[in-house]
Amino acid sequence: MLSEQAILEFQQLYKKKFGEEIVFNKAKEEAIKFLQFFKLIFKPINHEKNKS
Repeated sequence: MLSEQAILEFQQLYKKKFGEEIVFNKAKEEAIKFLQFFKLIFKPINHEKNKS
């Protein structure tokens, strides 16, 4: 699902934001959870339903 490079970048961002390092497998799990959450909240709005 995620490339190794994407997970490594997530590790760097996590350390920058929270000030602590996480191991690769934990970074992979957290990145997948983040993407699943983002997909859930970022669904396209159906503009046909919003027309009056």
